[in-house]
Amino acid sequence: MRFGRFLAPAAVLLVAVTTGGWFLQQGVSQERNVYLQVRLFEEVVSHVADRFVEPVDREALYGSAISGVLEGLEDPNSSFLDVSEWESLRIRTEGEYGGWDWRSWDEGTGSPW
Repeated sequence: MRFGRFLAPAAVLLVAVTTGGWFLQQGVSQERNVYLQVRLFEEVVSHVADRFVEPVDREALYGSAISGVLEGLEDPNSSFLDVSEWESLRIRTEGEYGGWDWRSWDEGTGSPW
């Protein structure tokens, strides 16, 4: 009796989990279906990594794909920074100034400019 008590909720949960994504994607065009696009991309990466003449690093493939997407934008201000580049930029742009604080005052207006 105890086993039957948990069987029905477990069956409902299993059906909900397995069909939830399918129901959410109904009515969405194939071009806008994120799951299909990600699956296609992963299949292409797997195909290239497994069947290319020379060994290919998957991380390098993902990096090339990101670079290609950003180049396709044709925007000189869009770029992708990997972890080391991001850390270098963060270090250069954060912190405190250790120099003197010198200001020139305009005597007529009292403004520092």
